[in-house]
Amino acid sequence: MWLGFADMNDREAEALASYPEVLNAGEVAEILRLDQRTVAAMAGQGTLPGFKVGAGPRARWRFDRRRIAAVQESAPQQPARPLPPLELKTYPDVLRTGEVAAILRMEAPTVAAMAVAGTLKGFKVGAGPKAQWRFHKRHLVDLIESTPPAQ
Repeated sequence: MWLGFADMNDREAEALASYPEVLNAGEVAEILRLDQRTVAAMAGQGTLPGFKVGAGPRARWRFDRRRIAAVQESAPQQPARPLPPLELKTYPDVLRTGEVAAILRMEAPTVAAMAVAGTLKGFKVGAGPKAQWRFHKRHLVDLIESTPPAQ
């Protein structure tokens, strides 16, 4: 998919690198100079690579910064370059609810609700009301990378 952008210059690449690895619709709208509703509609149609977090009407779109960069850099009829691996280097292999919330840019109770609903793979540590959710980093990376490429 091409949105009319030429190859990024150094300033644009540096600006994009200043964003977090997982973007929300507002940030993607800012990067691509589109309206936020347009970004959500394009993601829903599969023309912009994104994934939903949460369920029902409160579900929100999130986007892998690498894929948005690839969309921004691509030109018509040009094959997409392979993406570098998503590593989330600054995080441990087992993540707490707050860490997942920070990565996905959402509230911790929403992350816990997703785990309870089974939309986010996790496991409980402890028993009873003091049990806490934990998540394997690789499952989170799988969720983020499961986004099919834009059509």
